[in-house]
Amino acid sequence: MRYTTLYSAILRSQKPPPDLPYDVYTVILDHLRGNRKALHALTLVNRAMHAEAQPRLYDSIDLDSSRKILALSKAVTEAANPLKVGGRVRTLNLSIDFDLKKDTFTRLVALMATFDGLTELRVKWSHVPQINTSMQPDPRDRADMLVCCPTASLKVFEWATMYTSEVMEFITRQFLLEELYVADGPMVSSRHKEFPPGSLPLLSHVVGDARWLALVAVGRPITSATVTRTSMTATMELMRVLSFSRGPCKRLSFPGQSALSGLYAGDVADVAQWLPGLQELGDCYLNDPFTMSPDVLVMSLASFTELQVLRVITNGDWNGHNFTLEHARRIHGSVPSLRKLTVIPQSMSLKETRVFMRQDKEILGGRVKLFEYAWKEIRKALSE
Repeated sequence: MRYTTLYSAILRSQKPPPDLPYDVYTVILDHLRGNRKALHALTLVNRAMHAEAQPRLYDSIDLDSSRKILALSKAVTEAANPLKVGGRVRTLNLSIDFDLKKDTFTRLVALMATFDGLTELRVKWSHVPQINTSMQPDPRDRADMLVCCPTASLKVFEWATMYTSEVMEFITRQFLLEELYVADGPMVSSRHKEFPPGSLPLLSHVVGDARWLALVAVGRPITSATVTRTSMTATMELMRVLSFSRGPCKRLSFPGQSALSGLYAGDVADVAQWLPGLQELGDCYLNDPFTMSPDVLVMSLASFTELQVLRVITNGDWNGHNFTLEHARRIHGSVPSLRKLTVIPQSMSLKETRVFMRQDKEILGGRVKLFEYAWKEIRKALSE
């Protein structure tokens, strides 16, 4: 039975069905985790569930407006024990793309001081300049919310605004951090420093520009890296660092949405030289810019020994319609371990990608199993 249907039936009856086991209610509460409105309504129907629902009311919170920040600040400050309420928050998604006034930001900083049990924190701040900047907090003060945040148990941290020394210090004290996303405009090496040895011992997935990633990855078990901005020298240094990763690194992505990312055939050859054991790689430009032919890419891919998933951009083919099964078979001939191939159109206005999968058909061959490798376009999907 769908929990949403069951939940609706409970609300309509205005009382819990007598034959509904207690265990089912806890499952419903888990299903509605983070939905404060639904959880509050359920506690009004069944007072016995009030104690069970309270810890889940603030488990996951999305703050994307000044109104929500002020409402949560009021709920926390009016509580008998503000730290107890703030300590219930495990996931906080803070999306600030509005005219945040200084007094509201001050409330937010005070609110962050109560979150001592966060495991996931995502902060996105709009870079669109405001008309009346005198009422806005200084961009350099945005890290104040982290300075006051006492949590040291983060597993996921995303910071999509100015990267400062305060942000670095906050990251350094996250001993349990596993995933780190940092966006900081253009690469500015003067603000990039290595993290202290011994910090971030569990860090496995990182997202950011290549020069910064090369500093973060040193001595850490990185298994997955996504490069948002790069240059030739920065890419080579990152490959060198990742080749010594204790992970080892198995997934590497250069999203082609940015003009400063994506891999040409020569770059793919360099990656294969340093990381031949990669299992996932993207986004690679299919055609060499000089010959407009996929020959160079096909040859470069031959150096990978375990590659299973590949993402290619059909440069020179605006809509991506000219890519055929024959192209997939040819690439597979160069990389026998390949199982999935995603084709991304070069046109940024197109949202559809094409996905090709390898389907192995076993052929009866006596003592030795033989397989026929058949490639098939399985679906069309929204680009990630």
